[in-house]
Amino acid sequence: MKSISITISIALMMGALALGSAAEVKSCRRSDQSKFEHVLLFSIDGLHQADLADYIAAKPKSTFAGLVDSGVEFTNADTSKPSDSFPGLVAQLTGGHPVTTGVWYDIWYDRSLYTPGSDCTGAPGTITTFTQLIDIDPKDINGGGGTNLTALPRILKDGKCEPLYPHQYPRVNNLFQIARSHGLVTAWADKHTAAYDIARGTDGQGLTELYAPEIASVPVEVNATIAYDTLHVNAFLNWIKGKDALGEKQIGIPSVFGGNFQAVNVAQKNVGTPSAALSQAIDFVDASLGKVVAALKAAGIYEESVIIVSAINGNSPRDMNEIKRVNPAILPAVLGNVSISYTLTHDAGMFFLANQSDTFKAASSAYANADTSEPGTLFDISEADIAVHGGFNFDDINVPLIVSSPLFKKQKMTEHVETTQIAPTILCLLDLDPNELEAVQIEGTKVLPIF
Repeated sequence: MKSISITISIALMMGALALGSAAEVKSCRRSDQSKFEHVLLFSIDGLHQADLADYIAAKPKSTFAGLVDSGVEFTNADTSKPSDSFPGLVAQLTGGHPVTTGVWYDIWYDRSLYTPGSDCTGAPGTITTFTQLIDIDPKDINGGGGTNLTALPRILKDGKCEPLYPHQYPRVNNLFQIARSHGLVTAWADKHTAAYDIARGTDGQGLTELYAPEIASVPVEVNATIAYDTLHVNAFLNWIKGKDALGEKQIGIPSVFGGNFQAVNVAQKNVGTPSAALSQAIDFVDASLGKVVAALKAAGIYEESVIIVSAINGNSPRDMNEIKRVNPAILPAVLGNVSISYTLTHDAGMFFLANQSDTFKAASSAYANADTSEPGTLFDISEADIAVHGGFNFDDINVPLIVSSPLFKKQKMTEHVETTQIAPTILCLLDLDPNELEAVQIEGTKVLPIF
């Protein structure tokens, strides 16, 4: 077979597990040996480390520049592989890679679950969809008010066929659960009303408040997305005041809180890099972070707080001239025409084989016929997006990572780190034990070297 210019990432569901030792417990206290009281975590979805560097160079008095000037900047940080929203967020919150958390994508195939709406009879194996499609009404900003139970995969548990909620899917706990178990207030803002129940953690109790207006209800363009992101920003500001996301009642200032921004992601995928729309989106995020800093100062808690800025994914390609589109219809032949239960393609091809014994044949055929020398490959001929994520290449995974406090000295770290290290770092900053994270126990995930 003729070699074709594609990169194929095959997820081997055979179940290899990354094993490590418990993380070394270190002090993350302030210089006066008191602990930090608040940690804020923000994901600017789609933002590359290179985008951040370019922005700061052009705007040295920006909020981004100020955060870097009073913090530790990691310029060689990787997000999860695959680089999708679900595994990316879960990695940041749990300290674990997908092989440990079990969360590989927001649409995935699970051999142990049953089809939505079924009675759990017959052979298990179904697509798990944790997107806006599990809202009652994805066209409503509130998702129609909850979760469409008939859209959830089913699990056979103690002889009963039950729907599986997103928060039940990860195999390991998250930092919000640990914070709540120590009596702390927690809050998070995200993009899909029902799906981001996953942030609550495995017991469903990790968040004092989850605020997740439905992004699928707004047009996919930059100005509309900025208006949507503003809902999140308003929630951040209300939380700093000790109120709930809508500012209607007191919940107390969260010890750990944050959320994501989507405007940069939309600008990159729909308009391109560089572009006026992308500049507008980054300007908006910068101004929003400036409001957060100002609010922390006004509340008198700025020096008690640490701000962490990162991204759960980049987008590929960053250089629009590198786009190469491949029809995903040819991919089964690349895998040696083995039987496939489910295929997911963005800028990586991920395949679930009907027969796991075909794994070696499929992998051997893929690598024999792949040319990994060309970046920018999109497995899509629709041209709806000009950049996507999900793959393992540099544009997908090299994301910003800033840990900032007015009490920190400016440092630029070039050593390789991963966003999985965010979770144990947050717990350490709050003077909690990172080893309470199950993924940290399994993988030995280290606290970021910020002291």
